[in-house]
Amino acid sequence: MVSYEKKFVLFIDILGFKELIKDNSADFIFDVLSIFKKSIEECNFVDISLSRSSNQGFCDINIDNNGDIEHGKIIGDDVQITSFSDNIVITINNNVDVLSVLQYIATVQEAFLKENISKEITIRGGLTIGEIYHQENIVFGPALNDAYELESKKARYSRIMLSKEFTSINTTFSQYFIKDKEEDECSYFDFIKFHLENFGIDEEFQISLVSAIAELDKQSKKVQKLHETKENEEIIEKTKWLKEYLTQGLDAFNKLIAKHEQNRVSRINECLAISY
Repeated sequence: MVSYEKKFVLFIDILGFKELIKDNSADFIFDVLSIFKKSIEECNFVDISLSRSSNQGFCDINIDNNGDIEHGKIIGDDVQITSFSDNIVITINNNVDVLSVLQYIATVQEAFLKENISKEITIRGGLTIGEIYHQENIVFGPALNDAYELESKKARYSRIMLSKEFTSINTTFSQYFIKDKEEDECSYFDFIKFHLENFGIDEEFQISLVSAIAELDKQSKKVQKLHETKENEEIIEKTKWLKEYLTQGLDAFNKLIAKHEQNRVSRINECLAISY
């Protein structure tokens, strides 16, 4: 008997895919879709070694004797992926803790940031939690409809929109859920803040931010030279939003580095004072 299961559901779409098809060869489109799918599949393993002192959230979380979370691994049967054309549906079992789910999503976004912006591939998506059927390449259910609606109607820019169902039961991580000014009921996932607060200084991530900002600036200038059309205006608007978001993230990263260096110097000075 076929029945729904309650899962995390992420729907991802390539922005501007119709224009890509219109302006490029079949070979180019095949390469784009191959990169798209590969980027997702390479994220199909998450092992988090972070600690938290509480188990608030949707999923059951095992607590060890020290009061720390024993984080689950997202691997194998925990994640199912189905792709069709420029869309990918990812479902994650609800026995995986929320922090690991957020790490998985951040990893997906970082993979596209590092590998795909130079190829003018950007993504947006919707994340919810709810009833879905997902076995092999057959996927359907109310949660898929909700995730698609978030991506297609709410996201607008290159970001992952979060449903009320997800954010309302995961208040522990609300600092990473940014309210959208135009969509009062929805938030988007601040994956840069998540990365900085949970994984600290990462030079490779910093380089990815710098490279992506430079690439977006180049793409924006190229589009601005084209004829003024509604499509081009939308591309400029979406590129501007993503560039601003990444720039703010880079600023936060640089401040973290400065603070880390200041603390390092202070510790050195304290050691020198003690030695004298």
